Amino acid sequence: QLEHAGIRPFFEEVLSADDAQRLKPGREAYQVALSALKLDARDLWFAAAHGWDIEGAQRAGFRTAFISRAGHLLNPLAPQPDASGPDLLAVAAAIIDRT
Repeated sequence: QLEHAGIRPFFEEVLSADDAQRLKPGREAYQVALSALKLDARDLWFAAAHGWDIEGAQRAGFRTAFISRAGHLLNPLAPQPDASGPDLLAVAAAIIDRT
């Protein structure tokens, strides 16, 4: 999807839940990033346009950013993400403002 969107060159690393052999929102899927990058979850931001993915990343300890695309909603009973915006550029700006 990153290649299709033309933004793959902007990412140093692309990781997959396939490496965990567990689908998201299972904690093991998010652990792949922590293991590969050798970082603590609180040192990373996880951005997604799906509320269930934000919830999974929150449970794994990540700071989260929600891309609020049309038709994608957050679970009103779940904790709110640390940042949000209508598109990736707005979310990136919100993350920068919080770091």
